[in-house]
Amino acid sequence: MPKEVRVIQFEQHEVLSAAQTFMTERSGLRDSSAIVHVSFTQGNDGVMGELHSIRSGEENHRIMSAEDMLVAMLLYCSRKRIPLPIRSAKRLELHGTSLLLKITVPSR
Repeated sequence: MPKEVRVIQFEQHEVLSAAQTFMTERSGLRDSSAIVHVSFTQGNDGVMGELHSIRSGEENHRIMSAEDMLVAMLLYCSRKRIPLPIRSAKRLELHGTSLLLKITVPSR
């Protein structure tokens, strides 16, 4: 059965921006801009993010679940007006140090 696969590759600054915005909207924290780096880990559920932030000169690390990472990147695409098909399977994958959004569109 034929299907279409689309891939969007995100750069580090795009993932950082998406994580900052997502954490601000989710928790209402205004200090999410203190997030200075995001690193990735492939977990059982998908790609998880480790947020590295600095508050009052002290380092802080938080884990962003695979589901939250996916939602953050989908919201980023929406804000940047990157069109995404509605009826498709979407998942994040690691490819080296890059974060990829893989979109599988089933045949009609």
